[in-house]
Amino acid sequence: MMIKFHVTLLAQVIFFFTLNNSFAQYKLKKVKEFRINSLNSINIVDYDPKQKRYLGFEKTKGYVVIILDEEGKILQRKNLEGQGPGQFRTAMNCLGFSDEDGIWVLTPNQVLYYDYDLNFQKQRKIHPKSMFYVDGLTEPISYFYRKTLGNGLAFIPYPSNTSLFVRPQDFKNENLIEIYDSKLQISYHLAPVADRPVSSKLDKSLNAIYKPIFLWTEETINFL
Repeated sequence: MMIKFHVTLLAQVIFFFTLNNSFAQYKLKKVKEFRINSLNSINIVDYDPKQKRYLGFEKTKGYVVIILDEEGKILQRKNLEGQGPGQFRTAMNCLGFSDEDGIWVLTPNQVLYYDYDLNFQKQRKIHPKSMFYVDGLTEPISYFYRKTLGNGLAFIPYPSNTSLFVRPQDFKNENLIEIYDSKLQISYHLAPVADRPVSSKLDKSLNAIYKPIFLWTEETINFL
């Protein structure tokens, strides 16, 4: 598979932009809005332009996934917390529409697939090196299909802008990006922390705030 990642670092950095001693002027104009009839707050994480549906989750106890139409009407609502088929109790790290006309949910140890009615279809066990658990910070899933070695589903097993280096004794020996191939059940690691220009100034006291921010695009390079 050919893919390109843009990686940067989040720390406590403040940028000042000036132009002729004045700030650039921007104007925001509201184009459309909708209201959601829900007693609980809802985070929207993805949009499917083909089905014209939004995907989100309730910010409440459990793992309640919501599907909305473009007017904010709740089409489907389902709590995925539990021990039965298609349920889990660990964490809902990532959530997103798939290109298989359904929905992916990524937990620390499995990927689950549901149809548009949130009916469970299948799941895949995963064994990434970075066993990451989020708490109420579910983000869109970053995934793709490799065109080599069997068209396996590959993805990043944690969301962007999350602290990965709380446990390692020396996180400068770690990598910013892990790509997990669910078919081959192996991981590829990119962007070593030691290769970052700032690495010589890092120590263990910064491990909790050293957060990779990444975005993958259609532009391609070979990462193997």
